Amino acid sequence: MSDNVRDLIREVAAEAEETRHEPLPADAVGTRPHSQGTQPRVLSVRLTGEQYDKLVTAAEYQAVPVSTLARMLIVQGVEGTGLTPPRATLSPEQFEVLLSHLPEDLSDILGTALRRNVKPEFLQTA
Repeated sequence: MSDNVRDLIREVAAEAEETRHEPLPADAVGTRPHSQGTQPRVLSVRLTGEQYDKLVTAAEYQAVPVSTLARMLIVQGVEGTGLTPPRATLSPEQFEVLLSHLPEDLSDILGTALRRNVKPEFLQTA
């Protein structure tokens, strides 16, 4: 990347930082989520080692950062929306690793259920 581009990036970043709390122009599309005077706040919480380990495990299972899962759980609790975790997504490689840990009979049952309920093009392997 040339120095001119780096200088331009620094300049634009500095301007964006300086004006981040200003309202958008009247002709702008969209809004800044915190431009109405409600700036985000940082919260520190203490967990036991066991609680933290459980949170880490749950975050890994859901493929989200630990802080994201903690925030989701807090927001859901405060807003009373219930605990609806996001759908975990697995790459084909992760799915194969997961299947490799299952007993063969369970793997067969799962394969039969998938073939019966999921479109064939989604079950193709590379």
